[in-house]
Amino acid sequence: MNIRALALAGALVLAGESQAQTAQVTFSGNLLPTTCVVNVRTNGGSLGGDGTLVLAPVPAKDLANPGDRTGRRIWQVIVGNDMEQCLAPRVQVGFRNAGKVNAEGRLSNSGTARNVDIVISNAEIGSGNPDIDLTSNKNSQVRDIPPATGWVTLTYASEYYATTRATGGTVATSVQYDLIYP
Repeated sequence: MNIRALALAGALVLAGESQAQTAQVTFSGNLLPTTCVVNVRTNGGSLGGDGTLVLAPVPAKDLANPGDRTGRRIWQVIVGNDMEQCLAPRVQVGFRNAGKVNAEGRLSNSGTARNVDIVISNAEIGSGNPDIDLTSNKNSQVRDIPPATGWVTLTYASEYYATTRATGGTVATSVQYDLIYP
């Protein structure tokens, strides 16, 4: 028998006697929610993801000229809370066009009043209250979420906006939004 065959036979015998050791790899991680809890606070008493803002009745004569505004009301979007903290570092409300945003970036009226839109503006202190262009989301504020609290309040204002001389009637519209974590 040659040495090569003897070495091969020895290797096969040793291979048969070796045993595999059982082991495992453990994986752990954390899935963060895709969104944070949100509440809308309005003068309509809404507190939930949806809200209703009631604008004050105003005389149509207060909206006689293009660009006239009146009836400003404040409302807020609260992201996170003490019980359900938002872990994102910052947040922005992304307004979406669900068929009610016009080319000027305002909300079109579907009520019986004519020549009047609803404008949404950034009402954060120190912002200068710029109108939010709902077609591009320009001027929608980005706010840091303090890690110590896990929540933040974003403040907005809405009001009537005359496109030309407004006529009396009802005003109704709505806007959809998403939370963006830039």
